Amino acid sequence: MIEDFFLPGDATLGALAEIYGLTVAPDKAAMSLSDYFTGEFSRPVHVGDAVRIGPIALVAHTVADGGVVTVGLQLTDPEPAPAPGQRAWRRLRALWRWLRARLRR
Repeated sequence: MIEDFFLPGDATLGALAEIYGLTVAPDKAAMSLSDYFTGEFSRPVHVGDAVRIGPIALVAHTVADGGVVTVGLQLTDPEPAPAPGQRAWRRLRALWRWLRARLRR
């Protein structure tokens, strides 16, 4: 997962909501991103764990002593991987173009 921006784990949900126009419950506005991660998982948080807040995915980028130190923000969903059949057709078309170019020489 590739993140667009990074924030410290002690940044608050309220600050994130204000910057990105997100809706956060008033009782959680002062909560740090690190604490939010801890509350979302019933196990210790690991690097790469992600939670969504509206259109934004928060990704645990750096974890130390059981807490998230750096949070990556993924602002848009990544492009979906092409279906296996589509990938094969793309490769076949690329091979066909390459072969035609070689035969024209």
